[in-house]
Amino acid sequence: MSDFTIRVAQVSNLETPLIVESLDEIPYELNGDDTAELLRNAVKGKEGKYLMGACGVAFCSQFLHKLKLENKYRSITADAFPEILKERFNVNVEENSVAVISGETGQDYNPETDTSKDILFCGALTSSFRERQSLLVSANIFPVRLELGIIGSIGSILSYANQIENKDPFLFIDIDSHKTQVLILKEGQVEVAHAIQHGFNAMLPHLQRSLKFHDESSTKEALYSGSLSNTEESQTLALEKIVKELKSYTGFYEVQTGRTINHVYFNGLSQRMDWIAQHLAEKLYLQLMAVDFSKWLPAQKISCDQSIKLENLHSSWLTLFSLMSNVIEKTPDVSIPKESK
Repeated sequence: MSDFTIRVAQVSNLETPLIVESLDEIPYELNGDDTAELLRNAVKGKEGKYLMGACGVAFCSQFLHKLKLENKYRSITADAFPEILKERFNVNVEENSVAVISGETGQDYNPETDTSKDILFCGALTSSFRERQSLLVSANIFPVRLELGIIGSIGSILSYANQIENKDPFLFIDIDSHKTQVLILKEGQVEVAHAIQHGFNAMLPHLQRSLKFHDESSTKEALYSGSLSNTEESQTLALEKIVKELKSYTGFYEVQTGRTINHVYFNGLSQRMDWIAQHLAEKLYLQLMAVDFSKWLPAQKISCDQSIKLENLHSSWLTLFSLMSNVIEKTPDVSIPKESK
């Protein structure tokens, strides 16, 4: 679930082998009272009964920061994390739910036993998680897991890169309403993590003026629905800041490491917004990384009903599939809440 789309999969169970029975996508904007109703209609549960669900979410408040454990951070303990988050990244742990992940294993970081030289701080406002959890429960979905979708996506695209024997660094880009998260990934590692304070909302004034929309609201609706009649000029104006900063990040990385970035993967950017991916890839002289689900899914012990045509699926579905691959390993034993009378 993001701010502009819901993707839903019905699966046979939460154990291997996992079979995907159906896929559905619901374009929407998360600001109306009908969101729970949209979810209820998208899943095929029995009336009044709760369905177990593993849910990946995306928030404007989410963050992902990388810290290199050297110099004064060489021998830190977990007690130091709140202060580091506040001083280095302006993250208040009293308001945010935060996970600390090993840069080598992708698992929870333990300062006492982990030898990783890099750690990742990821999370979002606790209130955001609570609001999304309440929304799911109101739609008769009991979330056995509620996690940031971007984390599973990172692990999955690294897994796919390893499967196709791509050992070169590549860009991973995730755009939300307020910012653009930029990662450089290579051989199972997050090498660089930055955030550009320019997202969909900052694109709207440029698109409105160049495409002559009456207001930002109608521009936003056209952007999210994929009905924009875009021009090269409007694309350039909307994405100019992102292009400039991406060139700076990639150029510095290539000079510093001597490695060349040739591919870019766009996380969660649906087919309706492919013009953004195409424009940025072209301006950066990069190839789009497309996921071959017929190759990757069997390796994750996931199969699909014959009605699902994998060759027609856009690469952005990786976020949902990565959640399924994690379910296999992490699904806890839960108690389903009783229906209120």
